[in-house]
Formats: sequence, C-alpha cells, structure tokens
Amino acid sequence: MSERYLKKLTLLLQRVRPRLASTHELSFRPCFGAVAGYVDAAIFISARRFGTAIRLLPQ
Repeated sequence: MSERYLKKLTLLLQRVRPRLASTHELSFRPCFGAVAGYVDAAIFISARRFGTAIRLLPQ
C-alpha cells in the first residue's frame, strides 16, 4: 500500500471529519493499486495517481 496516498487520505479525513475514527470503525487497505478507506466495512474513499474518489451515502 502506498504510504503517500495513505497519508493523503488520513490528513484529508482528519481535516474534514476529525472524530470519524472515534465514532465508526475506520480502516485502510490496498485496492487495485490504490488505497481504499472503509467505514464500518463499506468503502467510501480511494486515492491514487488519478486523484481522490469519494463515495457518500445518503445518510
């Protein structure tokens, strides 16, 4: 897993949702060459050379 993209996602989440990790299960794993972020086992963000992709749920 690319440490560069993991750091990018971590900093972004700390800035936007600083308490996310304390209220939900947050994890990062490699996914097709990118770094993917999961909240409560559902993918919601990924980052690689293409940029950052965010999937927001309605709630």
